[in-house]
Amino acid sequence: MSFKPGQSGNPKGRPPIGLTVADVIRQKCGPCAEAIIKRMIRRAERAKSEMVRQRADEHLWLRGYGPPPAVVMSVGPPPDLSRLTRDEFEEFNRLLSKCLPVESSPSPVPATPGRR
Repeated sequence: MSFKPGQSGNPKGRPPIGLTVADVIRQKCGPCAEAIIKRMIRRAERAKSEMVRQRADEHLWLRGYGPPPAVVMSVGPPPDLSRLTRDEFEEFNRLLSKCLPVESSPSPVPATPGRR
């Protein structure tokens, strides 16, 4: 069988593996999930150690709301926008605005470009 661009090498996909451990637990605990959560909260409140209470709170929080979003940091020095002409700066700002979420301000880069 030769490789053909645009065609999957595994058209039928991965074969099913059956139930996962999480699936089995959800099936078994589905009806009693609320009771389990209440018991976890009670244990967290009754814990004698502040560290145990804090870990229990963290565990419950992560189960309820998920982990915080990951932040991607850039590496290296910030770009020197003063080297751009006014037209280049406006084009840069326009393109950057297209990449940002809707709730962002219309002018994501408030700096003024250098004089060229």
